Amino acid sequence: MDLVPFAEEGVFRRLVEAYFGCFIRRDLVGLRALHVTDGDFVHFDHDDDRDAQGLADFLKGRKDLTLARWQVLTGSAPDPFYTFPYLQAWHQQQDCPAHFFFLLADAGRYDVNPSPQLRAYRDLITTLAREFETGIHPSYRSFDRPDLLQKECARLADISGQAVRHSRQHFLRLRLPETYRMLLEAGIQHDHSMGFADRAGYRAGMTEAYLWYDLENETTTELWIHPFAAMDVSLRQYEGLDAEAAKEKLKEMQRLCQDWEISFTTLWHNSSFSHLHGWQGWQEVYESLF
Repeated sequence: MDLVPFAEEGVFRRLVEAYFGCFIRRDLVGLRALHVTDGDFVHFDHDDDRDAQGLADFLKGRKDLTLARWQVLTGSAPDPFYTFPYLQAWHQQQDCPAHFFFLLADAGRYDVNPSPQLRAYRDLITTLAREFETGIHPSYRSFDRPDLLQKECARLADISGQAVRHSRQHFLRLRLPETYRMLLEAGIQHDHSMGFADRAGYRAGMTEAYLWYDLENETTTELWIHPFAAMDVSLRQYEGLDAEAAKEKLKEMQRLCQDWEISFTTLWHNSSFSHLHGWQGWQEVYESLF
């Protein structure tokens, strides 16, 4: 079945649940194969790319951005991407839960998170873990490397003091069924990677969390797959939407989900709440969903 039309033709007009939800939803919940949540859940990951992007800005002659990063590094200006206090306060005010996913990889071309040993980064994770559901953001290289996944999960468990049960792949990089089997072996119970990187829509044709079925082994597993509807980067960079157009699209999607009484999940990055790199106005987009 071609799932791309689910994203392109009005996002939900051909959504599987819209066709069959009234008939199978109750049965799936009864079989414990579908999990229906109450309220909206907004998912975040932590993607700090200051070091690599700063070098790119310098090499490309972006003097204003290079100067801004230098001011942050020297302590003469606040980090514009450190938006976590705002997110924490906003969710407290709205009394709305959220998930935070942390990248704890060794340095690599596509994994440029702060060092897992950095005290400020560890304190941030500890603070958020006391109030929100947290999870691992497995590195780009880990999608077929059980040793890396285990190493990164151990880092998060050590920092947060909690068992790691939630995950979202960096760059949504999956290889099925290998990655899902690997997550299960690492003790992951919930994966949040099921979505399109380049467009809005439901990649699996579902809005609610469902248990992954291993076709090769003809086995229902204990791994819950949590689909998301849209990602900030997809809307701005791939679809080319400005803040106002993105707001209209997300609100339309949200209204349809409310009409069908199904979940509406979005995924954001902490850098999207900064005014830099073209993200002006996107904080207002986010707040409009509440």
